[in-house]
Amino acid sequence: MKTIIRDVSNEKTKRFKSFWIYALFLGLTSLFLYPIFFGKVFFPGDLLYQLPPWSLNNAKVLKDILPINNPLLGDPVTAFYPWYTFLSSAIRDGFFPLWNPLVMGGAPFLANWQSGALSLQNLIFYFINSPLALNINIFLRLFLSLSFTYLFLRKIKLSKEASVFGSLAYTFSAFFIVWLNWPQTRVAVWLPLILFSAEHLFEKTTVRRAAFVAAAIGGAILAGHPGTLVQVLFIFVFYSAYKLFSQKEERLNKALYLSASLTLGLGLGAVLILPGFEMMQNSFQYAQRGSTNYLDFSLSFGNIGLLFFPKFYGHLKDGIYLGPANFNEVSLY
Repeated sequence: MKTIIRDVSNEKTKRFKSFWIYALFLGLTSLFLYPIFFGKVFFPGDLLYQLPPWSLNNAKVLKDILPINNPLLGDPVTAFYPWYTFLSSAIRDGFFPLWNPLVMGGAPFLANWQSGALSLQNLIFYFINSPLALNINIFLRLFLSLSFTYLFLRKIKLSKEASVFGSLAYTFSAFFIVWLNWPQTRVAVWLPLILFSAEHLFEKTTVRRAAFVAAAIGGAILAGHPGTLVQVLFIFVFYSAYKLFSQKEERLNKALYLSASLTLGLGLGAVLILPGFEMMQNSFQYAQRGSTNYLDFSLSFGNIGLLFFPKFYGHLKDGIYLGPANFNEVSLY
């Protein structure tokens, strides 16, 4: 009887400690995004004042706003937020937007990966108006990244302290913060959950656990950024291969389960992969990128110092940048 009571007590203690860790993550996310609790929106609205009709405001208004705080944040203003607003309006008007008639002569919407029309994180736009939905979306992105990373690190037997530190290091890295308002981080959120589910499958190969891996992969695909998705899947495959080679038993069985999970995950994402691939084949933008030397945007070994000094080349916000490409593109970690 005493043993049973002791076991129950230990289980309650573990749950209590886990509760405080997630409470810590909630607190840190709230602290980082505290302006959203005072009526602000996570949106670089000052960039609008470079464009008409906002640029036609009187001089006093422009003087209070200009110069632009960070001119590299244009995409959320000119693309992502308008897409979210269109998605929200369309859903509330009773139809799912396959096509966006508001861009010049019209453009694919669902097939546009980065619109995030099927992203699970963007479901909030189906029900809530865009400014509030955007704040909730960004808040959840940080909190889920912290939580998923913690789950994965605990799964691989790291201590609670090390797992919390790893969660903070991943979620508040330069990459994550610089691209927080972009679809790249919508995908990156899923990486630790995919690795967690893979570890879970390695512990015991069951159909349910394989389906969990597939669901996480499907979520990453639907999040909507093909470049980041390729990187996430590469890490998953590399990690799985490493784990398989380190196994002494059931290698073939586990490899089959992992292959099935990946195939099913790709199948779940096919609703975006197929129209997205067709759009890419017919897109001027993708054709232009294919004929451009985009290796100029890659990080060379000479930029390894950015790991320790993110502003080594300066920042346009401070009026000077002397590095390759731009600050966002070379943000490392």
